[in-house]
Amino acid sequence: MSDILIIGATGFIGSSLLKHFEENSLSVDVIARTPSKVFSNSDKTTIHQGDLEDSNTLKEPVAKAKTIYYFAHSMSDSGDFTERERKQAQNIAQLLTEDHKIIYLGGIIPKNELSDHLSSRAKVGDIFRSSKARVIELRASIVIGVGSASFEMVRALVHRLPFLVTAKWSQADCQPIALSDVLYYLEQSHLRDFTENKIFNIGGSDIITYKDLLIKYAEYKNLRRPEIYIEDFPIDLAKEILKIIIPEYAQISEYLIGSIELETIVTDSLAKDEFDHQTLSLTEAFEEANKDILEDIPLKTILGQLKDHKEIPQYFKGQTLQFNFNVPQNFNFDQILETIKDILPGKSKSRNDEIEFKLPFIGELKLSYLKEDKNIIVLYKPKYFFQSMGWVLIQELIRKLEGKL
Repeated sequence: MSDILIIGATGFIGSSLLKHFEENSLSVDVIARTPSKVFSNSDKTTIHQGDLEDSNTLKEPVAKAKTIYYFAHSMSDSGDFTERERKQAQNIAQLLTEDHKIIYLGGIIPKNELSDHLSSRAKVGDIFRSSKARVIELRASIVIGVGSASFEMVRALVHRLPFLVTAKWSQADCQPIALSDVLYYLEQSHLRDFTENKIFNIGGSDIITYKDLLIKYAEYKNLRRPEIYIEDFPIDLAKEILKIIIPEYAQISEYLIGSIELETIVTDSLAKDEFDHQTLSLTEAFEEANKDILEDIPLKTILGQLKDHKEIPQYFKGQTLQFNFNVPQNFNFDQILETIKDILPGKSKSRNDEIEFKLPFIGELKLSYLKEDKNIIVLYKPKYFFQSMGWVLIQELIRKLEGKL
């Protein structure tokens, strides 16, 4: 029986830490509900079948361990994941003694209101701190590494879509951290003799908005991904899109995107003072995670899934929409064209008092100025699934035009 016990070794962080320990020839015990899902290459790893819902299956491995790593979460399960995570943490907490050290990885807690995801992470930490054990809680923002649900969201959006749709809710700052840096903090938390509970906020060297994180990753991969900023793009629609673009993490991504409006950055120096560790830059973290299985899926396949998905609103599919604007006597059509070109992406073609836009994967837009009638006619022909996104874009255009007229 090892001094180290990992709970949640089938997940991204748990499996990465287990691999790290095995590469360093450490003896490790693991609790897994489905032992066959634990990937191990070492005869020094002992796998125990255990269910966090049944404390009787946890007693023996927990009692014999000194350091317990806890990475379990239930976001991918159906039902109320927050209640399930609370009960699971309590089942572990009631088995802990003064001889235990539990190391838990949660999320950085923002100053404003918490999402369900971050609220549940914080609650689990509180449950462990109410136990008899010493608790070392590491709190991180996005972890950059293949298999990290939040990073897979970034990679999927960049690889699988021809452009990046950003909105007001994507402007919050985050502080991504490389997987290797997280593993360093986790290992050091075991090696150091902490005599009291500790909370360390950990982050990489760069602070960046979620929007710019997408852009930076596209630049790193040398992918041309034009940005379309739609201030009021519905976050619920974004959740539905993610279910299709990244079906591997469909349930988790829905919860994670609820945290994207929240600032998750390190605001203290506790981790720096204690560990004196220089974390990787964002580019270095990208280099470390440079594995591109996501780009193997053809764009045509993704667009086909988006187009036919029933859960996403199919606004005005296959129809041409028409809008009419009355304009004042001294209206200057050439000036308004400059405003329109600033808003709309894609190529345009002008002739006399008419302009046509071809919007990538959104559709076609035509504006005609009827001088005698003092009227502008806007025709919009949507294309593919993205007619719903195009509709939001057109609404933004209408607001801008009305502000000018």
